[in-house]
Amino acid sequence: MLAFYVSTAVIVAMALGVVAAFIYNRKKYFFRYRTVYFAGLSVFMTVLALVMLYICAVRIPADPTLSARELLVFVGTLGFGFVVLTAPIFFALAIALSISNVSLIRHEGRNFKNILGILISVFILGAWFVVVIFDATFSGGEEAFRVHAIVCGIYSAMLAYFECMLAGTVLCSLMAALHRPAYDKDYIVILGCKIRKDGTPLPLLKGRVDRALEFDRQQREATGRMAMFVPSGGQGSDEIISEALSMKNYLMSCGVEESRILVEDRSLSTLQNMKFSKEIIEGNGNKGDGRQPRTVFSTTNYHVFRSGILAGKAGLEADGMGAATKWYFWPNAFIREFVGLMAASYRQQIVLAVIMVIVFALISVVFV
Repeated sequence: MLAFYVSTAVIVAMALGVVAAFIYNRKKYFFRYRTVYFAGLSVFMTVLALVMLYICAVRIPADPTLSARELLVFVGTLGFGFVVLTAPIFFALAIALSISNVSLIRHEGRNFKNILGILISVFILGAWFVVVIFDATFSGGEEAFRVHAIVCGIYSAMLAYFECMLAGTVLCSLMAALHRPAYDKDYIVILGCKIRKDGTPLPLLKGRVDRALEFDRQQREATGRMAMFVPSGGQGSDEIISEALSMKNYLMSCGVEESRILVEDRSLSTLQNMKFSKEIIEGNGNKGDGRQPRTVFSTTNYHVFRSGILAGKAGLEADGMGAATKWYFWPNAFIREFVGLMAASYRQQIVLAVIMVIVFALISVVFV
């Protein structure tokens, strides 16, 4: 019994440490992949710590006949316990993804990106049922039980890691989408996206420009500071003008003076948006007081977090803000951001996944 109490204390301490690391990174290095890692691991460790505390405070006092081995078996199968405990949340997510994808396909048409949520839903449900079926079909003696528990623990750990990173991505994306930048900005970079055939912004792009205009108005009212606009986006093969020029025309139609608009019309990706906008801002110089210019970028709300990461890669120190979008974009957009984040840091993901599997394998071997 003492071993279980010690294990609980260790897990609670680890959970507090991971949460503290997430809070620190949230404040100091928010637009970084490691913030997602700490966010996901915070979810995982917090759930496990609460379960362990529940067993210590409620389960053990209610059933004093529980053996130390029975409790240690639980420790050895924490990954399985996490998957089972979080099943309702991820079931709800899978349903939301499927519903949003149906609406997305109806409004935007069929393509791979618009069915990505359905594919992830099938994976989540399928992976969970594999865990349940594998656990329910166990039969055999002591040695078979050990092998079964180890295999189930490792598989569950892998699934738990996937769920943690997905939860971390959603959490960070939501925090970024709801973030409100300080009113001290010199430049507002507006990230481009597809425009209409007549060269005017589509609703998604118009929302980004409107968010930039709203921030500029609020900043002038609060501090009197006037920022420069940097509409950023090149010309696609099916576009009559560049996205940047489309945004410039819209800004001027809203009363923004042309002298306050610096056009960046070379970029063909978000990373290039940030890189080329940085060059324009640096070329325009500081604000005359010797300090580095302060920048904020405007994009769609679900895209803020990954855009901030790409800004960091481009060497552009910038805050971010998001424009509202239709409800059916959100679940699928989070999945697309999750896939983008995982793909961009696949080496780190492989290393962390392997570490988690090894840890759970060792726990299973020692305790089961």
